[in-house]
Amino acid sequence: FEQLEEFVAARRSHAKHSASALAEVPGITFVGEQPWARSNCWLSTVLLDPKYVHSHPAEVVQLMREFGIEVRRPFIPNHLLPPYQQDRTFGDLPVALSLYQQGLNLPSSAWLSTEQVEYVAEKLILTSDSIRSTS
Repeated sequence: FEQLEEFVAARRSHAKHSASALAEVPGITFVGEQPWARSNCWLSTVLLDPKYVHSHPAEVVQLMREFGIEVRRPFIPNHLLPPYQQDRTFGDLPVALSLYQQGLNLPSSAWLSTEQVEYVAEKLILTSDSIRSTS
């Protein structure tokens, strides 16, 4: 716990760098914190707009791994998990579904260097450009 504030500060700095690097990229939206919140940036998530990035996020995961970068999909919404698929108490939950379908979690370790964060953003841009140009 002695290092908690330092870790959170590093993750917030990484998120800020990622958001800045991706700000002008069509089809990629960095999910930032809301004005009323202070995120610990445990996960850095981007949304891939299907109007621009004509590929499933799972394909982007594979392409990023080819650069040695481990990215992952967001958590599966509960209503899609087998124990809850028959429970329609909350309806279809279109926002949760959309976030899952378009989301991608970037590396967000407190131990990443600024150069590594920039490398991830650079390769994500390159990957999304490649997907856009082939679709």
